[in-house]
Amino acid sequence: ILQQGGDLEEAVRLLREAVAIAPEEPNAKTNLAKALFDQGNYDEARKVLKDVTALRDDGGVRTLLMAIAGMTRDAALEAEQLEWARTFDDPKETLQLRLGVAVYRGQMREAERVRDEAVRLLTAAGVPAIAHSVQAGTAISLAFALARDRATAAIAALPGDGTDDETADERLIVAALNRDAAATRRTLPAALSTLPDDEAGRRIAVVFRAMAQLGTGDATGALATIGPVTPSLREYDAVLARAEIALAARQWDDAIAGFTWVRDHVRAELVLVGAFARFRLAQAHEGAGRRDDARKAYADLPIVIDAKRALERLAS
Repeated sequence: ILQQGGDLEEAVRLLREAVAIAPEEPNAKTNLAKALFDQGNYDEARKVLKDVTALRDDGGVRTLLMAIAGMTRDAALEAEQLEWARTFDDPKETLQLRLGVAVYRGQMREAERVRDEAVRLLTAAGVPAIAHSVQAGTAISLAFALARDRATAAIAALPGDGTDDETADERLIVAALNRDAAATRRTLPAALSTLPDDEAGRRIAVVFRAMAQLGTGDATGALATIGPVTPSLREYDAVLARAEIALAARQWDDAIAGFTWVRDHVRAELVLVGAFARFRLAQAHEGAGRRDDARKAYADLPIVIDAKRALERLAS
């Protein structure tokens, strides 16, 4: 709770105490590593996770290590996790890492291939709701990557309206990112119906309604609906949504502030949000006429950096 609320120092302090009390408990160490990651303390998070692998070596821990490799651009650490995924004998454990790596790198065809494998395994294991969640999550990544037709197709392959398998919110977000007005209107009621009747649920409902307005082309109205958002890990999704809405509304300073915060506080999951935030940040700088800042932001995109390295290798 403290971590989600942004009180990372207190969260880390309490998690250190938990680890000291139960040093052989992998969950406490994993949670400590996540909090350290959110603090930007990647070196210590890596050391803690290395300890965890001696207690429980699974896909979740390896995915966190891969996220650290991505944030620190540590090629050796990345190669170590990929080798684990290649040689580990349980595909259900390696799928999370393989899918995360493909999404993080923007290799969406590979992500779709791994997603299909995951859906088959999870459905055969009798957990179709989790399979649907994987499919819906990949659809959001496709929408972030501006692969709108493929994102729409992934959502269309899901059964029902999302209320039974808890994918209604992903369906709404994909529709909004794709600027699909009809799908946005169709998915909003189901997304709202899944929310709890408490303060957190009401806040999420505001974000959903604002994204729905964005999906129907009313960016100015969406910005008024979502209102001010104080950046914090608790409001992470709201900060990202408001930045996307501000960009569409041509409120460049708001968009720059929001995407800068998201870029600097990307979560410890292998998702496309970090690259998406960098790309949108560059667009906001360009829209504001800040050409030098736009150039720097575009050059900071991981896919651009990797492409330059590849071109250098090919030229040598």
